[in-house]
Amino acid sequence: MAEGENLRLEILRPEQHFTEPPRATPSHAGKGSGRKGIGRPSTYASIISTIVDREYVTKDQGRFHADDARRKVSVLLVQEFRGNLRRRFTARMEEELDEIEKGKLP
Repeated sequence: MAEGENLRLEILRPEQHFTEPPRATPSHAGKGSGRKGIGRPSTYASIISTIVDREYVTKDQGRFHADDARRKVSVLLVQEFRGNLRRRFTARMEEELDEIEKGKLP
């Protein structure tokens, strides 16, 4: 190509592409849970192994993917068990279990 040279259109493909949200990776899942006070770093690998083994998600090129049926189940669970599936609830429950283990709570 040279400056000022005209280009000729050979093919026009009228396609629309949508940006998809980034997929979680095992390290993102562990880091995100840890920041929210959920779980322990020593348990992240076994949790991730379990969700893959039970086929709750598949791993492709190091990223998690869920099919439509599993996404629908997830939405249903969040709707039906809203109070119990909140991160803060889970983090608080783990804190209380730690206090029980230390003998500070009955």
